[in-house]
Amino acid sequence: GKEGATFHPHNILLSVLGASLLWVGWIGFNGGSAGGSNKLSTVAILNTNVSAATASLSWMFTEWALRHRPSVLGMISGAIAGLVTITPGAGYVNITGAFCTGLIAGPVVYFAAQLKHRFHFDDALDAFGIHAPGGCLGGMLLAFFATEEVAGNDQFGDPIKGLFYGDSGMQILLQLYGIVVVAAWSSAMTFLILKGVDLTIGIRVAVEDELIGLDMVVHGHHHMDNSFRPGNSGSRENTDQSKRSDVLPNWIGDHSADNTAEREAREGAPGVSRAGTGWGGADPAVPRVPPRMQARDNSAEHGRDAPPHAGPQEIEAVLVGEIGEG
Repeated sequence: GKEGATFHPHNILLSVLGASLLWVGWIGFNGGSAGGSNKLSTVAILNTNVSAATASLSWMFTEWALRHRPSVLGMISGAIAGLVTITPGAGYVNITGAFCTGLIAGPVVYFAAQLKHRFHFDDALDAFGIHAPGGCLGGMLLAFFATEEVAGNDQFGDPIKGLFYGDSGMQILLQLYGIVVVAAWSSAMTFLILKGVDLTIGIRVAVEDELIGLDMVVHGHHHMDNSFRPGNSGSRENTDQSKRSDVLPNWIGDHSADNTAEREAREGAPGVSRAGTGWGGADPAVPRVPPRMQARDNSAEHGRDAPPHAGPQEIEAVLVGEIGEG
């Protein structure tokens, strides 16, 4: 993604559910494009399913060969790639063409989706990375796999067929011309729309809103209350200090009023340099940890071994342990 950021799905089950709903919806508009319940709509629905299933597997095997392990996220990305790529030819190719379309779509769209890491454009959901190359690829494959048996004749009475079924190659030029025109039109209109939005309400929200999370900023709550992650400022517990006592270890700074004197004695007066602690100290090798996050003394009262200088990694490890024990 942009600036080298790495995005991970927060819930694979919801991702699979979303892809499944997309798949069902895709059947609706590919089959519905025939204008009724007829032979053509049946062929379009069959081609849609075959291409999606094949692309899901070919994407999976491509990822498996390159990264040495398959992934569910990769399989659903492959399925979407197959749906996108077959759409131009769903009503023009037979089942063999649909299978070949999905087989080609998986690895081709997979490599195209990796370009965001090369050029650092922000596409966390691979919306452009899957739809743009998949749509262009499907438009070109139609010129190879279209068959008169499915597509019939054009408005001039000439049979519609691809290069593999006797076409002279003119259809390839027509498809390429259409792809270039659509790409130019879409790019120009998208730029104008985004420019207008940016000049009025703005395209990107404030950085602070991103860190807190748009669910909290816009709606006042998070969509998953149990999504606490150590160091995640968007979690419910991190935005409400009063709700953190049940998950924070005792040795991480206690903010209760009755421990104020003890804390001040342990941390020193405000503004005083704490040499060697990493907070206002001179040792750059020690992590910069605020005084309130420093470890307490290892006493029977607190009942826990705390590292002398609790850095973010140590704090996260203990937090995970606390949650696991709970």
